[in-house]
Amino acid sequence: MTRTERIQKIMDKYEISAKIGFGQNFLMDDKAIEKMEEAIFSFNNPIIAEIGCGLGSLTFGLVNKAEKVIGYDIDKDMLNVLKNEMTYSNFELREEDFLKADISDLAEKKAFIAGNLPYNITKRILEKIIAYPYPFCFGIMVQKEVATKLTYVPSLKSNCALGAYLYLHGNVNLVVDVPAKSFVPAPKVNSAFITYKAKDCCAEDYGILKKIFMAENKSLTGYLSKQFHFDKTEIEKILVSPSRRCHELTKEELIGLIYLFKNK
Repeated sequence: MTRTERIQKIMDKYEISAKIGFGQNFLMDDKAIEKMEEAIFSFNNPIIAEIGCGLGSLTFGLVNKAEKVIGYDIDKDMLNVLKNEMTYSNFELREEDFLKADISDLAEKKAFIAGNLPYNITKRILEKIIAYPYPFCFGIMVQKEVATKLTYVPSLKSNCALGAYLYLHGNVNLVVDVPAKSFVPAPKVNSAFITYKAKDCCAEDYGILKKIFMAENKSLTGYLSKQFHFDKTEIEKILVSPSRRCHELTKEELIGLIYLFKNK
């Protein structure tokens, strides 16, 4: 039985359909799921925490190889499925909202975080992960547009503060593009699965980057000197040119501006 055949069987058995209010779209693409699993296991983390297990599209594959899988879900229908179908000794179900959960034990276990994230709370989940004083690695499904923003490349107009943070503190890798037709029901946008290998972490840096990227398309020299009262000469020592925009910044410029804020 293929992964998608198993999921369809579960949907029929429990008479389940996706809840739009929960941002639910069930992944029904065997090749995409296989690539996601391969990418996750390439990190060699024995403990995996999955956000929003749903019908187990990804979970079934994870429990077959991982030492332990800790699953989070709050939907009553999904919880019923998971309690009845995920009867594995290495699976722990947590009936709680990941955004409100204490994840200190995940850090202690050095867990890898995975999930097909609800698109309406993707940013909040990622901000929770990077705010914790442990360099979590993760593999997540997000909107294709969001994946582009998180894969920071100097000079791309799609660059954002969160992408810049991941760029400075680790490596983001686009694993597979997943078209809308791979989901039931099909969302209005395409998706992508990305992984992040953290080198270190510093929540303070993200706070500073958010201030920098508030400049949007304004000249950073003028914006930072006006909003944060930095000396223009000090800013220009860091930037390649006085007219530099935030999305254009190189790694060296980002580090230089963060240092400027920290030593203000």
